Amino acid sequence: MSLTFGLSPWILIPALLVAAGITWWTYGRSRPLLPFPKRLLLATLRFLALSILLVLLFEPVLRLIRELPKRPVIAFLVDTSKSVELRAKEMRSALQALKWQDLDATVKVYTFDATTKPQSLDKLANTPFAGERTDFSSALVKIREELGDDNLGGVVILSDGQYNTGRNPLFLAERFPVPIHTLVAGDSTRARDVQIRKAITNEYAYLNTIVPVQVGVRNDGFDGQTATVTLTDNGRPVGSAVVKLVAGQEVTAEVSFQPTQSGLRRLTASVTRFDGELTHENNQTTVTVQVLDNKLRVLLLGGAPSPDLSALQQVLLSDPNLEVSQLVQKAPGQYYFGGFPDQFSGYDLLVLHGYPGPGTSASDVQKVANAAKEGKPLFFFLSQQTNLGLLRDGLGDVLPAKPSVVRSTFVESFLSPSAGGAVHPVLEIEDPKPEVWKQLPPLQFNQSRWEVAPEARILATPQVNGVILPDPLLVVRSRGKIRSAALLGAGIFRWRSLPQDLDALKGFLPALTLNSLRWVTSRQDDKPVRVRATRSLFGSGEAVQFSGQVFDESLNPIDRALVQVVINGSDGNEIPITLSGLGSGRYFGDAGTLPSGSYTYRATAKLGEQVLGSDAGAFAVGALSLEFQETAANAGLMRGLAQRSGGLFSTAKNAATFINRLRDSGKIKPTFSKQESDVEPWTMWQLLVLLVVLLTIEWFLRKRNGLL
Repeated sequence: MSLTFGLSPWILIPALLVAAGITWWTYGRSRPLLPFPKRLLLATLRFLALSILLVLLFEPVLRLIRELPKRPVIAFLVDTSKSVELRAKEMRSALQALKWQDLDATVKVYTFDATTKPQSLDKLANTPFAGERTDFSSALVKIREELGDDNLGGVVILSDGQYNTGRNPLFLAERFPVPIHTLVAGDSTRARDVQIRKAITNEYAYLNTIVPVQVGVRNDGFDGQTATVTLTDNGRPVGSAVVKLVAGQEVTAEVSFQPTQSGLRRLTASVTRFDGELTHENNQTTVTVQVLDNKLRVLLLGGAPSPDLSALQQVLLSDPNLEVSQLVQKAPGQYYFGGFPDQFSGYDLLVLHGYPGPGTSASDVQKVANAAKEGKPLFFFLSQQTNLGLLRDGLGDVLPAKPSVVRSTFVESFLSPSAGGAVHPVLEIEDPKPEVWKQLPPLQFNQSRWEVAPEARILATPQVNGVILPDPLLVVRSRGKIRSAALLGAGIFRWRSLPQDLDALKGFLPALTLNSLRWVTSRQDDKPVRVRATRSLFGSGEAVQFSGQVFDESLNPIDRALVQVVINGSDGNEIPITLSGLGSGRYFGDAGTLPSGSYTYRATAKLGEQVLGSDAGAFAVGALSLEFQETAANAGLMRGLAQRSGGLFSTAKNAATFINRLRDSGKIKPTFSKQESDVEPWTMWQLLVLLVVLLTIEWFLRKRNGLL
């Protein structure tokens, strides 16, 4: 408690002394003279009235501070994903055994799988375990955000510890503001089971081409037995393979299929079901592939035959998704494999190797330049036969780099990725790893002075005698809708003709080439309306959601558009939804759960009666086996969450004693909050009444005793 005044209290003290003096002067010798007790009573009344009046004039403020106990809040998180369905009996027994009333705390219950939702304690017993994914991190983040200001005293998680979506929750536990207490359900030893761990295929494929699908199969308890992996396309068998199971290991089955229909294909890979398995839910998985109508049409223009050109031909011709045509100059105005075309509308991409060469005419080069200016993607490879002067004058405006000062000398150099180039899609090469690139043979780098276009980006520079030069070796350019790339080093045949001890590097040139082809042919998306399903494959029972963006002609975001999506299923039914605006031209919508199958959708955006644009796409809904890939409980994760955050760890079987342990641990206790309040006596009507009463009594007694 504290007392403050509007004026200095050092002025109040003399004022009270003056009031005491006035009182003494008034009643020290009264006329007529009254007995001392009566004079003392009147003086007291007068002094009290003057004192109250003086104190109120100084505007005092009385601050009261009280400490109030605040009941702690416990967040109880219950895993409701499909994986805990395998130990549903143990989970429900634990829910009944937890006596929250024995804990002096407020319990707020949440269920979580891919999302986190509040739940009432009395409805937990009937909650189904049906979530397709498990995300621990998002659940903990939501608890921290929603209950951070509610005296959160701790979090209790009941789960099998298996998560398959989101970040590793152990990193979050180290910085979590309160202890995380965990109850693990299930056995940490693997039960007898056969499961498909993964199915990997190309994101895109072309009609009537062989598409490989790698299916990983793991088993426990069925060592040495054979199993059949079957691949179906929308329910129709398209391929199969037989594998021999190895206990505790993942074996790969190579299954191929040849698509005969374009569009999004939903492939289901399934493996033989054995008696005695823990569950058959994980004996199949679904993967999608977008089947395109045509292959990418590539024209390879060679300035002259060379080992480099042969190596590049091998790479291009080995890709079944490319339809490759070739023209290689053999003399001025003459080409192997045909005559030079007047226009290039029949091709999706031009790959130039050493072109223009020694005998190339300026008119042919101009045709290539015109095609590039009209939007035809280019990928240029330098060779020692390249006519650099004609390259500069004819193609300098469309390539990412051109020789400003031409020199004919070459120097051996190693490819050194730039700081940003290593993460560019062109150099996203998993096999071999980036640290192995240093073992690649050197290229021949031309010592001309290279001028890089303003929109270009250098992905790699030459390293000569251990010194990294700033010149471009691998450079890309994106100008509006037009993209181009250039490798300014000759001798790529060395990257194909490697000794046996460098076999791991033989995939570098194909990966670099095909990555570059994909990058230059993927145009930037400048459509005014862009709507996409948040996933290409949704699990059964998972909400199908869409996100979108709407722009005007200047690509400024539009917030007031009406964005409608119509979903079409294979049964012909249409499902319309309207996306809600999120601001900054962003939109979002939820179509709820849909039956298994393949779907297409078309989105349209309007502003009033004006149609702003449209977009279309496809997605699939199918069974996901994510929740059953790990059939054993992850006790290590649950123990780690508790240890890193300072919480308690227990098993669900010991849930009956867990609440007592938690209560006796001293980790759950009330906190005290300070409550401050200000009292302003000069605004209290009670003191005004008291002042009037004191003055009235004094006046009455004075009159009664005949005082003037």
